[in-house]
Amino acid sequence: MKHRLTRKLLLILAIPLTFELALFSTCALMLNTAETERLNETSTISMIASMSPVLASTVRNLSLAVHSRFTGRNTKSTETDNERKSSEEEIESFHAIKEVHPEFGQEIDSICDSASAIIGLLGNFSRETMDPAVYLELKDYTGNIDTASETILKDLRARREEMKENDAAIRRFFRNFLWFSLGMSLLVALLGLIAFRRLLSRPLGELTRMSYVLAGGGSIEPRQRSDDEIGDLVRSFEDMAAKLEARRRIEKAIEQNTSDIVCTIDLENRLASVNNAAETVLGFDPVSLVKNRITDLMPEEESDIFISHLEEIRQSSSFGSFEARLRKADGTIFDTTWSVRWSGRDRLLYCTIHDVDFERKTEVLSRDLRALITEELKQRLNLARSGFFGSGNEQDEKTAALASSLDATIALLDKLGMAIAGESTDLTTARERQAVLEILRSSIAEVEALAGAKSIRINNSLDETLELDLDSAQIKRVLINLLSNAIKVTPEKETITIAVTIRGEQARFEVSDLGPGIAPNMQHLLFDQFSQLGSSESAEGKGSGLGLYGARKIVESHGGTMGVISDGKSGTTVWFDLPVNP
Repeated sequence: MKHRLTRKLLLILAIPLTFELALFSTCALMLNTAETERLNETSTISMIASMSPVLASTVRNLSLAVHSRFTGRNTKSTETDNERKSSEEEIESFHAIKEVHPEFGQEIDSICDSASAIIGLLGNFSRETMDPAVYLELKDYTGNIDTASETILKDLRARREEMKENDAAIRRFFRNFLWFSLGMSLLVALLGLIAFRRLLSRPLGELTRMSYVLAGGGSIEPRQRSDDEIGDLVRSFEDMAAKLEARRRIEKAIEQNTSDIVCTIDLENRLASVNNAAETVLGFDPVSLVKNRITDLMPEEESDIFISHLEEIRQSSSFGSFEARLRKADGTIFDTTWSVRWSGRDRLLYCTIHDVDFERKTEVLSRDLRALITEELKQRLNLARSGFFGSGNEQDEKTAALASSLDATIALLDKLGMAIAGESTDLTTARERQAVLEILRSSIAEVEALAGAKSIRINNSLDETLELDLDSAQIKRVLINLLSNAIKVTPEKETITIAVTIRGEQARFEVSDLGPGIAPNMQHLLFDQFSQLGSSESAEGKGSGLGLYGARKIVESHGGTMGVISDGKSGTTVWFDLPVNP
C-alpha cells in the first residue's frame, strides 16, 4: 500500500485539529451567549431609561399641583404649559418602546394612559376645585402607574438575576473548559510526540545508528521494523549493507592473502595499516609495524629520496610508481617496486609493494646462462669456420654465401653478447662533466623526424648552465627511448615536454606526454625486463620490452632512480633522478 506513512501522519494531525475545532466552536458559542446577555442588558437599560422620565414628570406635575393647592399660589401658565408639553413628549416616547418590548405592552399602555389622565386632571386642577372625586381619580391613576411600573421592574429584576446566574455559570464553565483545554492540549502534544517518535524519530534514529555502525566497519542488526516507507528504506539499507559487507569480506580476504604487501601511510609517513604479507616478506608482525615510520624499514641514505617520491604524489593528487629498497627483520636489504595512490578523502597513501629481489636474482642467472650459451656458440662457429674455410681452398659461390652467413651469425652473437653484458647491474659508465642542455638538444634532434611525422612539438625547460657528471652516450640513449615512447602515444599536433630541475641533491629529468596514460595497477611492471603493456593497459605500443628496462639499468648505474606518474586517464610523466654530486 502506498503512502502508509502519510496516512499515519495525517491521523496524528487530525486528533489535535479536531480538538482545536471543538475549542473554537465552544468559544464561538460562549461569545454568542455573551452577546445575547449584552443585548438583554441593553434592552433593560433602554426600558428603564424610557420609563423613568415618564414617572419623574408625573411626580413633578403632581408636586406642582399639590404645592399650588396648599400654598394658594398658582404656577405660571407658561411654566405649566411647558411642563405639560414635556410630559406628553416623554409619554409618547415611552409608548413607542412598546414595539421593542411587546412583552410589556399592557404595562406600558397602563402607565402611558394613567400618566396622560393625570396630566389632563391636573390641567383643570385649581384652588376652587375641591371635589374629592378628583383626588380619588388621581389616586387610582397613580396606583395604576405604580402597579405597572412595579410589574416591569420586578420582571427586569428577575431577568437581571437570571442573567447574573447565567453569567456566573458561563464563567465557571469557561474557566473549567480552559483548564480542560490546557490539560487536553498537553495530553495531545504528549501523544503526538510519542506517535512522532515512534513513526519517524525512532526509525530514522535506527537508520542513522546502522549507518554509523556500517561506517565503523561493524555488522548491523536492526532492532525494530516498521511497515511504512521508512521501514522499506531500512530494509533496503540492510540489503545494501549486506552486499557491502560481503564485498568487503572478499576485498579483505584478497588483501590479506596476496603475496604483495598492501599498506597505507599517513601524513607523517607512518604506517596506518599493513596486511599479513608483511610477515612473509619482511619477517615483521603486521601489528607491530602500525604507527612506525616507513623509513625505519629502509637504508637511511635512501630515506630522503623515498620521502620526496611520496610528497610528489601527495602534491599531484595522483598515482605513482617507483623503486625502493627495504630491510627485512634479519637485516637483509632487498629491491621492491611501489605503486602508490593518494586519497584526499582519507588523507592516506595507498601502497602496493612488490618484492622484485627474486626476479633480479633470476635475471642474473638468466643473463649468465645466455652469456655462456652465446660464448659457446660463437666459439663453435669460429672453429667450424676456421676448419672449413681456413685451408685456402677455392671457394665457389655457394661456399662463399655460407661463409658470409656464418660471419653474419658470429657478428650477431657478438652483439647479443654485448647486449647481455649491458644488462649487468655493474654496467660500466664513462662519466664526464657534461652540459645537460647539449645532451637534451642532441636527443631531441635524434627523434625530430619521428615527431615531425605527427606534427608534434617538443619543448624543453632547464637551466642552460646546468652541468652533471654522467655518461652522455648512455643518458642520451635513455632520453631518446623516453622521447620515442612519448611520441608513439601523443596525438598529432600536441606537445611533449622535457624538463630538468634541481631537487636538493638530485637532478630530476622528466618527459611528459598527453597520451592516454598508464593504469596504476600496471605501473610497477613498466620497467621490468621483457614487460609489454598491452593496449588495454597502455598505449605505449608493442616492443621488445628491453627499452625501459635498459633505461632503468643505465639510470641505476649512475646511482639514480626511475619512476612514472600517471592517473591512468590522461598523460604520463616518466622521470629519473641523477645525483648532482655523485
